[in-house]
Amino acid sequence: MKWLLILFRALILEKHQYNTKVFEFISNEHTRKNVMLIGAKSSKKVDSERIGAKISELKSAYQIDQHYLETLL
Repeated sequence: MKWLLILFRALILEKHQYNTKVFEFISNEHTRKNVMLIGAKSSKKVDSERIGAKISELKSAYQIDQHYLETLL
């Protein structure tokens, strides 16, 4: 579930022209909260329809109405 939320956030950022990078920064032996999401604003063109479709698929599959990050951006 943790990876799903990170993926969802990354897709929302990408839809709004951010470059994203998701990675583990500490091994699971030390902590369970080990996933980092980095977003940097970009001027690149994005296929917002394709990304929006992926977001919609995730929302319907996991019965999510709206993510708070969507309202912020």
